[in-house]
Amino acid sequence: MDSVIAADDYARHLAGNTWSSEYKAALWDRTRSFTIPLLGNASRSLTELIYTAWVEAGSPSMNATGIETIADKTGSTSRKGIHLEQNYPNPFSQSTVVRFRLDEGSEVKIQVLDGSGRQIQVLVESYLEEGEYNIEWSPEGMVPGVYYLVVYNNGFTDSRRMIYQSPN
Repeated sequence: MDSVIAADDYARHLAGNTWSSEYKAALWDRTRSFTIPLLGNASRSLTELIYTAWVEAGSPSMNATGIETIADKTGSTSRKGIHLEQNYPNPFSQSTVVRFRLDEGSEVKIQVLDGSGRQIQVLVESYLEEGEYNIEWSPEGMVPGVYYLVVYNNGFTDSRRMIYQSPN
């Protein structure tokens, strides 16, 4: 808070007011270094909160006409036949391994979504035989942040949160 007050005092002294573009530029110059990370953290926290609420609501599909619940005929939203593990390492900076097991052969779709739910990449979309699978994923050209690994199988969905850190 002291940093904001000091930056405001500096900008007000420089511009002679608190409304001009000179004031705003001076204030931004002094607060940019901590404002950007704070807004980034707030954005990530809000994204995680929204995603958690979506998962807790049963991961409904949303479309222009409303919300469809993803559930089988009995209303269950449990995983049937597929077991998705947490990616490792997580957080990661270069690549991560996605591991899952199928109890029987079936159609599987695994995709990566960004924090706003947009599809970034489809890792698998095909019929797979029973067994264990490992997929290495490298987020080339993507910005660091929170991503979601989502698997669809026989009308059911499961997801894991992945944290991609800067490779520096």
